[in-house]
Amino acid sequence: MDFSQYGTPSEEWKEFAKTNPLVIGFMPDKENTPPAELQAQVNEAVKGMNKAKLDESGLWNVVESEDYVATGRDGNDIAIRRYRPKAANGKTLPTYIYFHGGGYIFGSLDADEPLCVAWAHTLSMAVVSINYRHTPQASGPSAWHDAIDGFEWVMSNTSKLGVDPAKITVGGISAGASLAAGVTVHDVRKSRETGSPLRVKGQILAIPVLMQEVPYHLFADKEKTSRVQCAGSAVLSKDWLDYFTGMLHANTDVPLSHPTWNPGLTEMELLPYMPPTAFLVSGADVLRDDGLFYATRLKEAGAKTKVHIFQGMPHGFYVFDQLLATKRWDELMRESIRWAGANEGDWFVEVSPQPL
Repeated sequence: MDFSQYGTPSEEWKEFAKTNPLVIGFMPDKENTPPAELQAQVNEAVKGMNKAKLDESGLWNVVESEDYVATGRDGNDIAIRRYRPKAANGKTLPTYIYFHGGGYIFGSLDADEPLCVAWAHTLSMAVVSINYRHTPQASGPSAWHDAIDGFEWVMSNTSKLGVDPAKITVGGISAGASLAAGVTVHDVRKSRETGSPLRVKGQILAIPVLMQEVPYHLFADKEKTSRVQCAGSAVLSKDWLDYFTGMLHANTDVPLSHPTWNPGLTEMELLPYMPPTAFLVSGADVLRDDGLFYATRLKEAGAKTKVHIFQGMPHGFYVFDQLLATKRWDELMRESIRWAGANEGDWFVEVSPQPL
């Protein structure tokens, strides 16, 4: 397996990086800031930016939200927020269950609120955002446990939430995609073991991290894998990835090979039963191979897959509104949520437009 052909930085990205070096080069100071302090700084900054975005958009005029609290298996609180169009007037709606990203350390229900509000409005559906425990306060597979427990709470409270239990999709971005994939594996495994219907009708995995350990022996050349080829990539370098996963793996006796936090390595016998899965992958992302490796396994097992590869773009490029590729990303996120559970898929390479 070799996906290195997608890793050469695109002309659009090279031009953007050249003209915006301070934007590209800025990252929090993890060397001199304790993790909990860094977490608080980033979360507060993101919350402020998101509030400004939503106030400017006017979307709160057409979308409403409500907060709930579920109880996790460890007695912990799991915060849940449901968004729905005000025009729905109490109707039961198709629902997208969403998990935010942030390297398992950053994020909250406020993290991707502009996205959730926009999806609820443009797709005329309910969006349920589930929070989870973060590092450094928690480690090991706690986040996956919260994702699964939060999902089960939603499925037990569909009437209260106005959720159509027959029209459920799940998804996430980056670390959140890992949790969404874990929820889907949980649901497929439960369905096969109990004979109950599969509840997750589709999943959307955007720039996902899906393996705690990369099976390098299954790739043509370790040097061509994304963990090596894209180690110095912008936005998320291998150094930052190691920082995030180092805290995740601390203070736990759960082995890195445990299936809970390795959805990309799910046992082969479950793969044919996976629901339709849409992938959005950045070609120059250190996590590129996580998504494409899992997509390949699903496709070979006969599961419906829809894969969009943003050739030569780094992890999280879509935060830069100046990029033409960002508009395409936004379109594909909406399209993928609509598609999940509906149509046959295929592989598409998104060639970025050349800068003017």
